[in-house]
Amino acid sequence: MSSSGHYDVVVVGNGVVGSSIAFELSRRGARVARIGEPNRKYAASTASGAMLGCFGEVRPSSRP
Repeated sequence: MSSSGHYDVVVVGNGVVGSSIAFELSRRGARVARIGEPNRKYAASTASGAMLGCFGEVRPSSRP
């Protein structure tokens, strides 16, 4: 919780997209609350993080 108990933004969802949005907004100085289930069995986000990792390995030299 923010020190004042108030937030600028509430992000509903704690998957890859919701977490990314919350992270970027907080980097820009917003007080962000992120809401979501702490344990989501069989959630897509568990696999999504691994799938997104392949984009981190693409470099300009990788292009044909």
